[in-house]
Amino acid sequence: MKLKLIALFLLIGASQVLHAQTTDQVPVGDTVYLYNPANEKFFVGENQYKTQASLSANHAYKVVVNKYLDQNNQWDGKTYVMTDSVEAGNYGFSYRNIFIDAIDCVVWVDQSERSEFSDYLWEIVPSKTMKGAFNIYPAEANNAYKHSNMPDRWLGCCDTTALEYPLVSLVKTTDPKASIDWTFVPMAQGDKMLAERHKALAQKRLALLTGGKPVTSELSITPLLVNPQFSDSKASGWHTTFDVKRGTVTWCGGDQSNPCAEAWQCNFDFCQKLEGMPTGLYKVDMQAFARTNEPRFAWYERDSAFISTVIYANEAELPVHNLMRNTFPNRNDYDFLRPAIDGTNKAAWETVEGSYVLNNLRATSLAFAKGLFDQSIYCYAGDGVLRVGIKEPIVRNGAWSAWDNLRITYLPETKENYAKAIRYHVEKAKEIEKIAKTMKGVDVKSLTKALSGIEKLLKQGSVSQLRDRLALINKAMKRTREAMLASLHFAAPMQVTSLNPAVDKRRQDLERINTLGLSYVNLGAMAEKDQNMELSLKCLQSASDLFAAYPDAFYRQLVAVARAIYHQQLAAGHGDEAANTMVTLVERLEPYNTNAILKELDNAYPIAGELLSVQKNYPKAEEIYRKAANLSLRLGNIDELANRFNMLAYCLAYQEKYDEVLEVIDSAIKMQPEEANLYDSKGEFYLMKGDKKNARKMWKQVITLDPDFPQKHETVLYQKLIKK
Repeated sequence: MKLKLIALFLLIGASQVLHAQTTDQVPVGDTVYLYNPANEKFFVGENQYKTQASLSANHAYKVVVNKYLDQNNQWDGKTYVMTDSVEAGNYGFSYRNIFIDAIDCVVWVDQSERSEFSDYLWEIVPSKTMKGAFNIYPAEANNAYKHSNMPDRWLGCCDTTALEYPLVSLVKTTDPKASIDWTFVPMAQGDKMLAERHKALAQKRLALLTGGKPVTSELSITPLLVNPQFSDSKASGWHTTFDVKRGTVTWCGGDQSNPCAEAWQCNFDFCQKLEGMPTGLYKVDMQAFARTNEPRFAWYERDSAFISTVIYANEAELPVHNLMRNTFPNRNDYDFLRPAIDGTNKAAWETVEGSYVLNNLRATSLAFAKGLFDQSIYCYAGDGVLRVGIKEPIVRNGAWSAWDNLRITYLPETKENYAKAIRYHVEKAKEIEKIAKTMKGVDVKSLTKALSGIEKLLKQGSVSQLRDRLALINKAMKRTREAMLASLHFAAPMQVTSLNPAVDKRRQDLERINTLGLSYVNLGAMAEKDQNMELSLKCLQSASDLFAAYPDAFYRQLVAVARAIYHQQLAAGHGDEAANTMVTLVERLEPYNTNAILKELDNAYPIAGELLSVQKNYPKAEEIYRKAANLSLRLGNIDELANRFNMLAYCLAYQEKYDEVLEVIDSAIKMQPEEANLYDSKGEFYLMKGDKKNARKMWKQVITLDPDFPQKHETVLYQKLIKK
């Protein structure tokens, strides 16, 4: 199939002659298309880095020609600057200079703002062989590429019909295949030419796909799309527009074998248009998701978020999956994520409930390869035109969208197919209606009306009535969503987080608490510097109480403040208060079962246990050390686990639970059989029981493993058993 399609493209390019209306003079200051009649193609930039000038029959760059004014603001009557309309992403320039590079005198676009490129001036003269056409060659004002240096080289293209995008360069006029005649085509005429070509190409491709027969049964027309799976790791074939504020548009990336597309913190429209399609019902499938904001705030609004990123097919629009709703309970259960996990670019963001959300494009592509985040949309195409894609109309701080694998299926117009389409869209419309009702100033009457009487219509309605109702539902959903978007007009785009009042209030509370809490921390630090420890502790305690109200959001601040309080209390000799501080900290953190908090607890448990032991609160210390041991086991900290068991054994021994003590210390020894300190502890426990015989056996084992042990440690066993 692929070879046949390529042959068809070449046949179309060779057989269909396009006649362009052109300007008779150089169109100074006008926006036009640059067209090469010999190749019947327009000037674009599609080779290698998408900045080498090329020719294409299917689209065109807008070009502006202006007179070049010298240092005295004078024009010499022949030198021009040509600029193209490549949007330069974050740089934001509308037009960029067209210039020459040293490699085979290739013509480049889009990068001439860089100072090292200064060969971007041209002389333009009427063609001697074609009426209304022009010849273009390097101007004398250029640094290196002057016409006098290479009088036989002109802007053109040699016969490269084997290439989809023939390369534009400075060609030798002596080459019989050289095409150096150019015309400037007005925008309206160029758009018409391109539309006619698109239609003809679509009809021929459809005929090839169907064998020239009318479409009467279900048919996948995905082969008519260009690059639907981004198999070239680029956005080739897609029409892309975007407006970057503080974000980026990657378009394509991900896992090497599963490329997908993304956009972060910007608005965009990413689409393709198919023409000459059979009239009827279409189902469009795509894998896609969106995140509404930075992960933590997006997590708070996951159940009520207004997703502004939509997939669309003609007039039908549906919001994509909310990334925060699709979580993985345990990253270890999803082996497909493992190739995407590394220390610098984490594959998954951990939620406050201990589940995981995709957090980079490589992990996303692996999830897409597993079939996750798939969804559909249905539309009617009555004029043979089908425009499909994904878009985001607003810019939100931290918002992220990703998508892949666009598929299109033509469906026969039957009641069954329309019923399936309507039921699916009704389900999505009810979700929109539910969120819209919570928003101030959004009228949902048209949507409610469109959803009324559905079941009766599905049973008794004709195909035409079902078609009209699907269109009505799509129209009402679009109108309602536009009203929801309009409600954002009062907010700066980068500050938009939610349309849910409860979520907005929580966000405001978090920001207020964070600001106030950090103020208390600063006051506490200043008071400590002034040696006013009482005031310092009071301020730090106030900060701790604030952060503790939302430990899922502020646990790092909470931990830092609690540790500061602990150290101050310990330094002041207030061991009881220090113990209470650490115990309170672990009790506040325990309900939040996330990896980050578990790691904090893994550090805090031993401190709390030790302080409780010093205060002779052995039952509480035992409880803490058991939690510490279980957590170390869960986190895989085997080296620390033996030490946790050792400390737990001491708590048990102080409570004279000797049988349990020996069981626990033996478990520690099994983990670290070469650790002399564990045998020393076991000997001490035997001694506490009054079993000197076994205590001496343990001491022999200690000396065997580490002869210098008595010199390095003030061991109770040595003092009472040997040194006495």
